[in-house]
Amino acid sequence: MPLSLKGKVPSNAFPSTCVIEWYGKEETAIPVDQTGLKFTYDYRNMTASVTGVYNKEVTSVEIPYKVSYVNKEYDVTSIGASAFVNCTSLTSINIPNSVTSIGEAAFSGCAAITSIEIPESVTTIGMTAFMNCTSLTSINIPNSVTTIGANAFSGCTNLTSIEIPSSVTTIGANAFWSCESLTSINIPNSVTTIGDDAFKDCDKLKTARVPSSLKGMVESAFPSTCEIVWYDPLTGETLEKGLIFKYNATTMTASVTGFENKTVTEVIIPSVVLYGGKEYVVTSIGESAFLSSNNLTSIVIPNTVTSIGNTAFSMCAGLTSIEIPNSVTTIGMGAFTLSPLTSIVIPESVTTIGENAFLGCLKLETAFVPSSLEGKVESAFPSNCEIKWYDASADQTGLEFCWYVDSYDFAFAYVCGVENKEVDSVTIPYKVLYNGRVYLVTTIASYAYSGCQNLTSIEIPKTITHILGNAFTGCANLRSAYVPKGCIISTDSYSPSFPSRCVIQRY
Repeated sequence: MPLSLKGKVPSNAFPSTCVIEWYGKEETAIPVDQTGLKFTYDYRNMTASVTGVYNKEVTSVEIPYKVSYVNKEYDVTSIGASAFVNCTSLTSINIPNSVTSIGEAAFSGCAAITSIEIPESVTTIGMTAFMNCTSLTSINIPNSVTTIGANAFSGCTNLTSIEIPSSVTTIGANAFWSCESLTSINIPNSVTTIGDDAFKDCDKLKTARVPSSLKGMVESAFPSTCEIVWYDPLTGETLEKGLIFKYNATTMTASVTGFENKTVTEVIIPSVVLYGGKEYVVTSIGESAFLSSNNLTSIVIPNTVTSIGNTAFSMCAGLTSIEIPNSVTTIGMGAFTLSPLTSIVIPESVTTIGENAFLGCLKLETAFVPSSLEGKVESAFPSNCEIKWYDASADQTGLEFCWYVDSYDFAFAYVCGVENKEVDSVTIPYKVLYNGRVYLVTTIASYAYSGCQNLTSIEIPKTITHILGNAFTGCANLRSAYVPKGCIISTDSYSPSFPSRCVIQRY
């Protein structure tokens, strides 16, 4: 046990068979006339309080653990009011772990102090205790402190960071007023009271992480330019714009796990969230995250999200449409059950759709689904929904199309060009999705692949019935083409579909 407890531990605290081994430095009482400090004494409790210093020009001070005065020893347990006020030359001070409180204005105006270590014995930092310590850049507040008094650190203009421990319950008014160099602050969930203007004029304070239990009570404590990031005091999950996040420090990713503000109608999920001064990429929407958010009519999902969890948007009575980004690979079971969606486009990136994902979506008339999922996901959709299969969205193919709908309302697409002439391979889809309609790709137009000199071979899908003249003109390195047997190509010597050196293989 620490020597500081020797003589203070009750004899029955440990069994008689236990041997107590003391560790630490043996503290001996220092005669008061050798300390350079002023004291007052409590003769009943045999304690002393530092009340001042004889030399105001002193540069360093070591407060003793105990002092001797008139042949008696006193434990130094406090630093009294104004003890070192305006000691402008003081640069360092050593506080022993016998001290439990730092009094009002104890170090106020000590403009030369750059850092200070407060021992874990201290429970209270008094009003204006470190006010106008303008050189103070950092301070360690131990996990024993419960109260930070009013104006305790006000005017500490160079204080760049401070960690408030989870033992603190009260932060007084103006406690950090005009701490101009603070950029962020984390309020632990132990705090129940933050006084008015606690962080007033902290002009560089951009974010404050605050437990949601204080919402509606502490907003005036922060400058108007500071963004308050609320978090759940029970789980530590961030509530950003009503969203609750869970963080994975290993992968530096975040998941939306809940939605606090059920009255909000529009939500934009950010692609990146800030937590603990670090950026986390939002990659998933967790199970039941927006369950029964009845007022929600619009939501924007970023293209960083790869999974939508089970029942994530179940029973969202106002959600009539949603755009799933092309980053999503998994849609969980019951993800959109009982939602009034009228149509849905499943992007090509999706590889899994859970059972009953759209169960009870009675207004869902059409679902556009990648052909790669055909035969695997039909049970995810209600019986009244028509599934229209497609191979790719037009804007994802790298190709340019012309669109045509005949008198029988059949929709066809012609490949009219390629976006990047430097490509060395091309995949032509069977069916493309464009403006809420699936088009069958049937024709490759003249000059569609003109000048694609890196193209060495190409496979034409079975839906292509015509390849027009000069479709591949200027493709100097095209040596082989796999063409369906029924496909009509031009062999005219003036405008052949393929260059003369290209070998055409029918299949």
